[in-house]
Amino acid sequence: MIIPVLWEQSAWAQRAVSLSADEKAGHARLVAKWGDGDENAPKIEASIQNRVLVLEFPEPVTIDLSAVREELPNWVALARLDADGLTARIALKKQDTRIHVSSSADLAAVDILPEESETDPADIVSPLIAIREAAKEAAIIAEIPPPVDLIDGLEVRVSEAGNRTRVAFYWPQDVNYTASSSGNIYTLKFDRRAKPDIARLNIDPPEQLKSARYTNDDLGMQFDIQLPAGVKPTSYKEDNIVIVDLASKEAIEAAKKEKDALLAAMSTANEVPETSKEDDDQVEDTTPHSVSAQPVQPEKPIQLAMPVAAPTLKEAVFGSSSESVGLSQDIDVDRGTKTARPVQQNENSNVNQGTQASNKSVGTRETFFRGEWAEPAPLSRKVKAEIDAQPNSLTITVPWQAPAPAAVFNRSPANWIVFAVDADIEIDTTQLPSLYNIDVIRQDNAVLMRVEAPEGMIASAQSEGTIWTITFAGAAMQAERFLKPVREVSETGRFSIETPLIGAAGIVWFTDPVVGDEIASVVAFGPTSASTTPRKFVEAEMPSTAHGLVVIPNSDDVLVKLHDERVVVSSSRGMAMSNFSGVTSSSYTKMNSDTPTPAFIDFDSWGGLAGNAFFSRKGELERVAATRDPSSKAGADVLVDLARFYIGHDLGAEASGVLDSALDGRPLLEQDAAFLGLRGAAEVMMKRYELAEKDLSKGPLRADQSALLWRGYVAAKMGQWERANDFFRQSEELIFAYSGRWASEFYSVAAEAALRAKELDRARQLAGRAAGTSYRESAESASLLLAQIDEAVGETEKAYKQYLALTIDGIEPVAVRAELRRLDLGAKIDKITPSEAADHLDTLRYRWRGDATEMETVGILADQYMSLGRFREALLLVQSAALRNPDEPGARELRIRLVEFFRKLYLDGEAERLDPIQALALFYEFKDLTPIGQDGDRMIRKLARRLVAFDLLDPATELLQHQVDNRVRGRGKAVIAVDLASIYLMDRQPERALAAIGASRQPRLPKELALQRRLLEAAAYRDMGRSDHAIELLEGVEGLEAASIRADAYWKSEKWTDAANQLASMLPEASQAEKSDIDLALKAAIAGRLAKNMGLLSRLNEGYAHLFENTANEQSFALITSQTDISGAALSEAVSRRADAPRVDAFAASLKQRFDGEG
Repeated sequence: MIIPVLWEQSAWAQRAVSLSADEKAGHARLVAKWGDGDENAPKIEASIQNRVLVLEFPEPVTIDLSAVREELPNWVALARLDADGLTARIALKKQDTRIHVSSSADLAAVDILPEESETDPADIVSPLIAIREAAKEAAIIAEIPPPVDLIDGLEVRVSEAGNRTRVAFYWPQDVNYTASSSGNIYTLKFDRRAKPDIARLNIDPPEQLKSARYTNDDLGMQFDIQLPAGVKPTSYKEDNIVIVDLASKEAIEAAKKEKDALLAAMSTANEVPETSKEDDDQVEDTTPHSVSAQPVQPEKPIQLAMPVAAPTLKEAVFGSSSESVGLSQDIDVDRGTKTARPVQQNENSNVNQGTQASNKSVGTRETFFRGEWAEPAPLSRKVKAEIDAQPNSLTITVPWQAPAPAAVFNRSPANWIVFAVDADIEIDTTQLPSLYNIDVIRQDNAVLMRVEAPEGMIASAQSEGTIWTITFAGAAMQAERFLKPVREVSETGRFSIETPLIGAAGIVWFTDPVVGDEIASVVAFGPTSASTTPRKFVEAEMPSTAHGLVVIPNSDDVLVKLHDERVVVSSSRGMAMSNFSGVTSSSYTKMNSDTPTPAFIDFDSWGGLAGNAFFSRKGELERVAATRDPSSKAGADVLVDLARFYIGHDLGAEASGVLDSALDGRPLLEQDAAFLGLRGAAEVMMKRYELAEKDLSKGPLRADQSALLWRGYVAAKMGQWERANDFFRQSEELIFAYSGRWASEFYSVAAEAALRAKELDRARQLAGRAAGTSYRESAESASLLLAQIDEAVGETEKAYKQYLALTIDGIEPVAVRAELRRLDLGAKIDKITPSEAADHLDTLRYRWRGDATEMETVGILADQYMSLGRFREALLLVQSAALRNPDEPGARELRIRLVEFFRKLYLDGEAERLDPIQALALFYEFKDLTPIGQDGDRMIRKLARRLVAFDLLDPATELLQHQVDNRVRGRGKAVIAVDLASIYLMDRQPERALAAIGASRQPRLPKELALQRRLLEAAAYRDMGRSDHAIELLEGVEGLEAASIRADAYWKSEKWTDAANQLASMLPEASQAEKSDIDLALKAAIAGRLAKNMGLLSRLNEGYAHLFENTANEQSFALITSQTDISGAALSEAVSRRADAPRVDAFAASLKQRFDGEG
């Protein structure tokens, strides 16, 4: 016989063959393979001739045959290899034999067996076969792509609108998907895996969806949506969001009717030839270049719900030139002509050409527009404005089809919104809050909205793409650009008002229906350009605007023109200014302007006059100023000298008026350092400290030492003591150049600034200089400061005596402040009691009122009230004083102190000195002091928890419910809702707990917070008897609290097997069990008995029986966990035990612990 092999090679030399032998049951086996490792078996011809086994090889070989004789002594007598190496001969001991040959991979086998054997041995199998199969399988496995990663963070959100439902998959990264339908199942296959939370979707499914399920495999996630009959699904993707829209039959019919109406309108508006109706979803585009008349795309689904993001619209870009605004023509409105420029139109551009200024006299008051732009109005010529009413604001949103030019302004008693669009605006007035009223006025080529708002509401405008948003609130939002009208004066003394307005598109003239006069509204494209300052002239008024420019003429000859992007207001006779003759007086004595620095105020040279000398000098300067043109340098110099005269005599108001007149004539004075220094000093004298700081900090005075000195004084008067000290440190050497009252003032205030900065040595030095001056009030104020320095260094007795002396001998303002310091120090060093100090302070605050001293008195008195536990009196006192004079020095510090008192009470625990009801009443009385943000939330939660600790659940829920409904938003709302829902559960109001969680849902909450909310929701469902919902919500949620709720849900729904297993899983190891685990073990045993789980009962008996020793339930536990059937009275006992079984609720325990702990 021949053994088949796969190897072939020319035999040029003898090859080694490895031959092994083995005796098996009833036969012997010879196994040959190439010695060089060839994985193809040797080709052997085997036969038996006269009891000799002949093995013939196709090529010379070498074989060690000794192993054959040694391994097969019962079968082989001799064995040899012929000299040519081609044949091996093996003499057999047995006579009647036959052979069986087989091969496998690298092995060839020859079996010798008795001739009478009826079956052959099994063919040889090489180990290489298994290795090759394993390698092949590994290669196949290697070709299989690994399972895709499991993505964390997929959110599934559901929204409903009428007969439509939207299911949106918010993936945290890019994803691909396919969609298919089979019957009433709509399937989405994603190329990523995830585990979305869809429990709530199945618990409370929308009307167009029955249920949802998902599965994951190696290729991704499959999401199946079961649909009711007649619901049509469509899906699409935007960014990483996959959206499924589900529409009922009614919604589909409504969408179809709307589409048909749109096609009909397109056909009418553009004279479209009637199209074939063979395919209802396909319409040939025959409209010539229209934004709104776009062809219906058959491959996309009908939009049945609001899109996740607004579609990207092709819109004009508005900039600072007529080309960038998308205007195609320039109009010289002075000549009433226009110069044409080729219009570049895309296929979607619809040009608003109906109101172009063409060969029209622009002196007439008619609406006209410059240039051309895409038509903002839809074909229907109707746009619905959206109203969003909030407690303290109202927002009106008008979505146009293309960018629309507009103007927004206020003219008491109404606000006006003007759009240069030939369309109607529809408004649902039922959405308007009380005190609001909106009238829509339609006129040719424009639509106006007249809005009456409550007093104090300010209009702001915003433009984003094609959408205009107008907001009414207590404070205006900042515009993106501000308009600054400029007065241009001609040689004849006449002037016009010119205002650059980027994106200006035209002028809309209309008549105010209430007043009856004409109004010119200059409309412009966004972004917003506001004129925040109203201006009045003899011939016209220009009210403040939130966007655009408005002119209200007071005479018939006022002209409003548009030169490109420049609005010009003029009169045919010229808008009149004061007429100056140009004649000057022969001469006058100029004021000294040679000062150490430009901002230095030379009181010695400019002032000091009295009686006739004062009036003579004043008259001289006024006469010269009246004869000179203030727009000339000579005229401005006279006015500045007159201002120096007034300032030198401490007449700040008079100086300020003269400086304003000089600035009107010479606007460049705004950049003059000396002018700014004069105006800053005048404002200080008038106690207009904010305006003074604004002038003294401008660029020309940035490094002026005198300006720094005055700024230090201003900062001190504004209570900014740290800044004041910095300024004085840089400029105090210049005080030597001043004399009299102002030198004393500067030293005294600088000393107080140094004292507040804890620079005691410098403060003592400066106070000493002030005390040595002849100006009594400043000198005594310095003495008071020296006493305060003594107090600061610990010399309290000396300071107390100085305070007492100044109280007796000082002039009134200083005496009051000294008395204040004496009472404050006396209470600290036990000279008087806090109660006596409070009584004296209460009297003192009526003795001196209206400045920082009163505020300081109130602050110290409030401190005494707080230390005495008279919290309400302290808060009322500070609040009334701070609100009565909000702009007084020290009022700001009082307001800060008021907030600090409130924080001490409700954050630092001072309110715990009150009983809970008093603390709650005090909180409600001053709830406006609750800070915004985390501190405010923590304050309210601490108060609520204190109420819960006293079992005052109703006030606690009322407090938190107000927060959730009115105060907090976003994540803070979700956090407070956890406390609110917890209290509702403790108060056995699961429905309200569920409502609190539902009303505060937020996407992407922290995992710990999301888990707390899910546990609360599941507990609410459990308490409402909806156990299946509770179980589904907690699927896959681990932890003792989740297990407790699940166990209770299983128990209530009498799912005893699941209840028993869940309760048993909550038990600790038997060796670690304690007496506190008795209730849990007993309840697990009762559930196990009702489930007939004998194995569980055995484990409970073995592990936990010792807990029940010497307890009332010892025999009951032993009976329930016994391995015998319970019947008769014993069964009744078990049932009784089931009814009396304790409620083992680890979640309820965690709630109690939550409210027992700190905020």
